[in-house]
Amino acid sequence: MHLKRTITICMFLCNFVMGTLFADSFKGRLIEEGETLKRRLIEEGENLKYSIPGLELIANETQCKGLYLSCYEFNSTNQRYTIVHPGEKVSAHMKYKIDADQLESLHMHHFLYGLETYGPIDCLTHTFGVMDSEGSLDISFNAPEEPGIYQLCVCYGGNGINFTRATEAWNKDYDDSSKKIIGILIVK
Repeated sequence: MHLKRTITICMFLCNFVMGTLFADSFKGRLIEEGETLKRRLIEEGENLKYSIPGLELIANETQCKGLYLSCYEFNSTNQRYTIVHPGEKVSAHMKYKIDADQLESLHMHHFLYGLETYGPIDCLTHTFGVMDSEGSLDISFNAPEEPGIYQLCVCYGGNGINFTRATEAWNKDYDDSSKKIIGILIVK
């Protein structure tokens, strides 16, 4: 019995040490890859757009719980990506359509936009879920100060009273609040 317990403890410790070493090694590799990408971004600039990760995965139209977005573009370029300097003002334009049948009536529904790693920036639009609507939206925000590649996302913020409560949905992982990528922001 004592031998079995000793072997179990030794196996646990070996797995723990190996797991810790692997995790540290993996984390180090991720940091190194990120630094390499930042260097390439600074050196190659515009030419890097041909190897932007995930750009080909952005759909021409996006649906987010009753909100349909299409024709989104950055800085009037007709592109779903933009290359900017740290702190530079970024603007985007898109068309939208709200299908009220997919939303509860007489509740304030928030649709947020933001950068994946930074969180929500502001509300894209609101609706009470009573009638369909469509039009165009313009957003603007300042690019992060840190060089890198960022995903511009939209998210259904739920039917809350205010922006703060709606932002809680940003970090949740259930279907109604899943973030949808609508563009790539490259800060060099």
